[in-house]
Amino acid sequence: MSIVEQNARVFKEALGRGNVLEHFSSYDFGFSEVGKDSAGVQQDDVGLKERMLVQNWSAPVIVTTNVQLFESLFSNRTTRSRKVHNIANSVIVLDEAQNLPDELLKSTLAMLESLVCIANVSVVICTATQPGLEECMPFRSQVKSIIDERTRHAELFGGRVEFDISHVSEESGGEGAIDIDCLADEIASANQALCVVSSRRAAAQVFDALRERLGCADSVLHLSALMVPEHRTQVLEEVRHRLRVGEPCRLVSTQLIEAGVDVDFPLVLRELTGIDSILQAAGRCNREGALGRRGRVVVFECKDFASMQRPSRSWLAKVKALGRETLKVAALEGWEPFGAQSVAYYFKRRHQVGNLDGADGKPIYGCIVDDHWQKYLSDGSYPFETISERYRFIDNEEIGVFVPWGEGGERLLGRIESDEAWGYDFFPQIQRHSINVAPWSYKKLQEAGQIRRIDGFPISVLEMRDGSRPVYDEERGLLDPETVDLSALIV
Repeated sequence: MSIVEQNARVFKEALGRGNVLEHFSSYDFGFSEVGKDSAGVQQDDVGLKERMLVQNWSAPVIVTTNVQLFESLFSNRTTRSRKVHNIANSVIVLDEAQNLPDELLKSTLAMLESLVCIANVSVVICTATQPGLEECMPFRSQVKSIIDERTRHAELFGGRVEFDISHVSEESGGEGAIDIDCLADEIASANQALCVVSSRRAAAQVFDALRERLGCADSVLHLSALMVPEHRTQVLEEVRHRLRVGEPCRLVSTQLIEAGVDVDFPLVLRELTGIDSILQAAGRCNREGALGRRGRVVVFECKDFASMQRPSRSWLAKVKALGRETLKVAALEGWEPFGAQSVAYYFKRRHQVGNLDGADGKPIYGCIVDDHWQKYLSDGSYPFETISERYRFIDNEEIGVFVPWGEGGERLLGRIESDEAWGYDFFPQIQRHSINVAPWSYKKLQEAGQIRRIDGFPISVLEMRDGSRPVYDEERGLLDPETVDLSALIV
């Protein structure tokens, strides 16, 4: 969301608000009062006009998400399909293309190839870590590079950072994993530093260790998806202010900060993971090249994180193993650990070992092309509903919870509890104050009486007690029910 909002803001400044339409779940259309112009003519409400335009993507430039774009293209629902015709004769710019889900890759690329062939669409694939999609195109489309990365790109960005892999396993070229105390010391040694880890639990543990080490609350900040978007936005504003004026700033974050978020630290520490994610984290280091020297990117493994890894996080384990393998091969072959050869090897291996067509044995491309194509052509029994159900960018079982955080959240809670009519602006604001929690976490919160349902409101609400939220921390967001004694909160 932060990337989309950031890009839309720049586009609107350059092209004018009327030429740019934002379309994503938490966009606030900002409904204004309907008034009259200088000639006394009644003017349309800007927010209402945008909401109507967004249904058909009736604007020169649409800024949206992969979820909205691709799920609309694969949907069998009228409300999502009615805008698809306006994609014809357009340019689709896919930013951070390495984030396309592996299990949807084959069907997604086939869709893009089809749009190019039958709808006169051009597709531009943007990322600092190109995922080698030219080898994955189902219909063998020719992919052309429009930037010579090895010359101009290296000239502009190649000398920006230096990598330190001494804190990874010996077989990968390092000296071995460190403990959390050493990690906290490394972060605390810099006036400004960013530490990115792969799980929310690890982020909370590093944050606590760093706070204990430094004892200065205002210079240590935290970001994770267990903080509502509005909360995260305020933290990012504080981070940018501190970086801009040179104040102490140590930020501990999950990977949500990596791709495209505009922050610039002299030191970045990244837990070992996929090569693409490490390079994305490196993009937050010496981003503007203003240090007068190279920024430092430290790749590490932490001994204390192993016990916190949940069995369900198999994707994280997979990309971490591939990252370690790539560093090992790079050391043997004499490649730059994070150079073009290593990136190409990493994605080639990732595509080799991964399932690129549908999760849990439910193919999408195979369902259309491989299995029953001739049958669909002959009798028209195309599986629209099946494909729509299977194509999900975000396919998880997490449960939404509204958190009345801050003055805005408390005002929204008042509207939820009152008989006031909910206008078009209501649910985007609700999403700015909501988080998704795992079913096991939701159950524990429910048993402790920390969430409640309100008649007519579609999601649960985090309980308020004496003006506070007992399980929502002002610095870390929702507390982990496995590390907090919720029984003490039961009333």
